Amino acid sequence: MGLNIKVNIDTSNVAKFFNMGKRKAKRLVRQEVRRAAIDIEQRAKMSIAGSPKNYRTYSYKGRITRSSSPGGPPADQSGTLRNSITKRFKRGGMVADIGPQAHYGGYLEKGTSKMAARPFMLPALEIEREQFLRRVRFAIMRGFE
Repeated sequence: MGLNIKVNIDTSNVAKFFNMGKRKAKRLVRQEVRRAAIDIEQRAKMSIAGSPKNYRTYSYKGRITRSSSPGGPPADQSGTLRNSITKRFKRGGMVADIGPQAHYGGYLEKGTSKMAARPFMLPALEIEREQFLRRVRFAIMRGFE
């Protein structure tokens, strides 16, 4: 089950609205898409690393450990999920795919019929969304200088 978040913005509307060249609008937005992708990736990784293990006790690879609470980010048991979160840029840097490469990332994010969701990507996106939009507006306004 795959899970990726896409950050995408239509620069033709930006260029028309702010009466600037499309090339300049693309350059400004591309920089902010890159920054947003980095921020979302880091925030998702930090939520996993800082997740409290305070729910259920069980044996994992021969040692006793605890899982995270349902509804909170997944507990960092081995580092595999956290380290698998990557970003890829498409369409000349105008689109960013951010998500875990670990096959079970989507199951943790959305849950299953037998396990409650332990979201880590969507909360990271929600936190960064407003900041991303603010930075795009600021970058475009700065582009007039």
